[in-house]
Amino acid sequence: MKTNDRIEYIDMVRGICIIYMILGHIGFPSPYFDHYIHAFHMPMFFLISGILFKADCELGIFEYIKKMIKKVIIPYLFWTFIFLIIDNKTCLGTFSGIRSGLYYIFTTNNVKVPIAGALWFLTSFFFCNSLFYILFRKIRNKTIFGITSISLMIVGISLSKYFNINLWWSLNSALVGLGIYYLGYLLKKELNKVNFNNLVLIVILFLLHVLIILKTSYVNMRTGSYPNVIMFTLNILSSFVVYTSISRKLLQMKYLKPLNKFIMILGKESMVSLCLNQFLIVLFGNIYGMFNFNVNLYRILLSVSVIMTLVFISKISKTTKLKKLFGR
Repeated sequence: MKTNDRIEYIDMVRGICIIYMILGHIGFPSPYFDHYIHAFHMPMFFLISGILFKADCELGIFEYIKKMIKKVIIPYLFWTFIFLIIDNKTCLGTFSGIRSGLYYIFTTNNVKVPIAGALWFLTSFFFCNSLFYILFRKIRNKTIFGITSISLMIVGISLSKYFNINLWWSLNSALVGLGIYYLGYLLKKELNKVNFNNLVLIVILFLLHVLIILKTSYVNMRTGSYPNVIMFTLNILSSFVVYTSISRKLLQMKYLKPLNKFIMILGKESMVSLCLNQFLIVLFGNIYGMFNFNVNLYRILLSVSVIMTLVFISKISKTTKLKKLFGR
C-alpha cells in the first residue's frame, strides 16, 4: 500500500516503534517490557532507512552530507541547546552547569545530555547514513561493499563490548547501525515477500518472537550492550517480519482506520517524537506529579498526554515553519 510514494505499513512499523520508545522512556514496572523493546525498537529505524535508501540518488557525497546536516544535525543542536537552557533555568531538570551540558552535547552524547531522550540517535543516524552513502558511491563491487559494511558493524560492537570505548556523537552505535542499514538495503528486494496475512499465524509468530527475545540477553544500542551479535541481528529481522505483517493486517481493517492514521502520523513525522518525547515526559510528569495519582493511572495519563501532544505537533509542523525545526 503506497500513498504519495510512501509505504503505509512502513510508516505503521515506525509509528509502533515510536510508541515503544515513548513507553520505554516513561518506564513501566515490568523488566520484560524494557528487555523486549530494546531488542529492536531503535535498530528498526536503521533497518527501515536501509530499505528506503534510494540507490539512484545522484547527489554528490558533499551535497548528501550537507543535506543530512540540515535534516538531522541542525535539529539535534537546536533542541539540545533549548533543553540545556530549560534544564538550567527551571525546576524541570537536575543537570548542573551549562559548560558540562555543552561538553556532553558535543562529545559522548549518549549519556548525561539534559532532557535528551532519543537525541543521541540523531548523531548516530547522521553518521550511519553518511557512511553508507560514501561506501555506496565509492565501492562498486557489491561483495566488498557488503563485507565493509558488516566489518564496520563488528568494529562498532567490539569497541563497546570488548574495549569499553565510547566514541563521540554515538559513533559506536552508528557503526553498528551501518550493518543493520545494509541488511535493510538487501531486504528491499524481498519486501513484498515479507507478509503473513493469516491472523492466527501472525499471532503465533508474534508470541514466538516475544519468547525468543525474552530468552536472549538484554540489548541496548545507546549503551553499547550486545551480548549475542547473531541473536541481536536475527531478532531485528524477525521483528521487522512480525511488525510488517501486523501493520499490513491492521491496515486491512477499515474500522481501525482512525487508529492506523494516528500511528502513521507518528511514523511519518518520527523526528518530532525523537526530538520532543523526553521533554514532554518531563513536562507532563511534573504536572501530574503535583497530584496524588495511583502510579498506574499516572503512567497511563502520562503516556496518553505525551503521545497525543506529539501527534498534534506532528500535524501542525507539516504545514508551518515549525517543520524547519525538525529537518524539513
